[in-house]
Amino acid sequence: TAIKRYPTILAGDFNFIRSSPGYQIISRRIPDTYKFLGLDSIKTYPVPNPEKTIDYIFASL
Repeated sequence: TAIKRYPTILAGDFNFIRSSPGYQIISRRIPDTYKFLGLDSIKTYPVPNPEKTIDYIFASL
């Protein structure tokens, strides 16, 4: 019996950076769309001087 695979989208304010264990666990299973699109970093808003990405969209392709 074949297993059906459905697209998966996981998005949110995760409050972790790419080097964190949480990011590593998720991105091994579901690709980070920012990286897939070749976007190195999307700064988190709204803050006066955004310095890092902590919000992500992961999606199976």
